[in-house]
Amino acid sequence: MDGRFAKNLLYVLTSCKDPARDAEFNDWYDNTHLPDVLGSGLLRNPVRFVRAAGTPEDQEPRYLATWESDSDAPAKLLQEVKELGQALLRQGRVHPSLRLKHMGMLRRIDDGFWSRRHGHEVAGVMVVSSNCTDPAREDEFNDWYSNIHLPDILSTGAFHTDYRYEDIDPSEQVGKYWAIYETDMDPVRAAEVLDARREWFVSNNRRTDTIAPVRRSLFRRIHPPA
Repeated sequence: MDGRFAKNLLYVLTSCKDPARDAEFNDWYDNTHLPDVLGSGLLRNPVRFVRAAGTPEDQEPRYLATWESDSDAPAKLLQEVKELGQALLRQGRVHPSLRLKHMGMLRRIDDGFWSRRHGHEVAGVMVVSSNCTDPAREDEFNDWYSNIHLPDILSTGAFHTDYRYEDIDPSEQVGKYWAIYETDMDPVRAAEVLDARREWFVSNNRRTDTIAPVRRSLFRRIHPPA
């Protein structure tokens, strides 16, 4: 993230149980929880996002946090992070309004990185998860995604950097393949610019029948500030 293509990316989707305590929850997350996890030495470079208004889904889960690692054992790392979370809970270091919706570990797809960043800030992200429609065509799907679709998305000017990852333990809820697109625009506006080009993608045969979309979500960056 922020131009770094880490080998592994931990993602954590959360919400605050009590809307009246949302500010308190965010203060705890930024000023207590992030330092606690960083202090473990397991992960680095946390970035937090809040779901952008105007997305087609509901507003749950509201928050996304990403953490970077170059571990060669992502499954072991994920287990260690879960154990850390339990230890922090026992120590009373977890806010009572935390609702953990989903946590998982993504593994880098080596050719899945394109960037035209050139100093652009990251105001938000679009997160797209998907599956391949046919396991026998997975190589074809990945070649299309990394070498045709990612450059096409950047060509719209709505996003300046994109990353592809594979969930090490995919589920129907989140999908196997993740693409994360960074923008210096408001992410809702960036998605509108992208959607205006979709007809061009179809008419110029830039789509594939190997993709089964799972979810598209838009998030604004909240920590650290852009």
